[in-house]
Amino acid sequence: MQWFIIKTCLFLLSLEIKKMENLDLQEDLINSIKLLDDKLSKRQIKLDPKGYFLIKIEPSTKELILEHYLNNID
Repeated sequence: MQWFIIKTCLFLLSLEIKKMENLDLQEDLINSIKLLDDKLSKRQIKLDPKGYFLIKIEPSTKELILEHYLNNID
């Protein structure tokens, strides 16, 4: 579940990047997010047998979209 919270935070941080006016800070933040994502993506993840949720934000309608997926791995 921790990876999900971290990925959600990374997504929300990426939305904030769009609001930043200083390109240098924006570039630094993008690089930091990519480094953190690369590091976290290499961890071993124990999957919940009941599946997982994906949470997305739709900025145009200001809606939170929640999708559930099963862990059916072929």
